[in-house]
Amino acid sequence: MTRNASDLPRHQAPPVKLVWAEPETPALRQLVSERAQQPLVSSELLVVETRRAVLCADPTGMSRADLLLTRIDRVAMPRAIVEAASRLPDLRSLDAIHLATAMTLRRPSRFDASGAR
Repeated sequence: MTRNASDLPRHQAPPVKLVWAEPETPALRQLVSERAQQPLVSSELLVVETRRAVLCADPTGMSRADLLLTRIDRVAMPRAIVEAASRLPDLRSLDAIHLATAMTLRRPSRFDASGAR
């Protein structure tokens, strides 16, 4: 069964909002454009979230979703991320995993003073 994007919960991962137009899409496209020099990075979990959301809403958007996913560097989910995510309160599980992944990117040893890799 194909659903409209408007039928999906608004808490979809931001890249899903780039697969089809939603109210937040123009602002997200502008943000990505303004930060074009910065890499897009997410947890491997994003692949599952994005493809499942597209399959549920409109499977014809899968090729667009797959193309989008090629533009995003992905961080594997090692045990340290799982452990960190499991200790973050007041978040849904998927959000905690994404946050724990982002927290690993904030370590000074992986970035220079400007925040670049």
